Amino acid sequence: MGELSDVFNGDRTKAEAFIDQLNHYFLLNLDIPGFNSPIKKVALAITLIKGADITGWTRALGELLRALDPIHDNVPALWEHFEQEFRKKFQDSSKQQRARALLDNH
Repeated sequence: MGELSDVFNGDRTKAEAFIDQLNHYFLLNLDIPGFNSPIKKVALAITLIKGADITGWTRALGELLRALDPIHDNVPALWEHFEQEFRKKFQDSSKQQRARALLDNH
């Protein structure tokens, strides 16, 4: 139900919107089997992250997911950890500088 997030290509200016879109999609589909599985949520997210500069990061996440126990390790903290790591890697560090420059230009 709904529309999946656009593919994320590593553009830091679009990182927050990507995560927001994913969270909205998961919320909309909460009653659909599988969408409450943190492992499946992370797996879906990494299929939407593509780009030469980030292939190693997504590959490492895929390997981590394959090593998890689908019963004991499928906990909400997994998705929370993914979000934290995603933000750490792709957070738009120049967002405030661009906003300040925009205000200065006006």
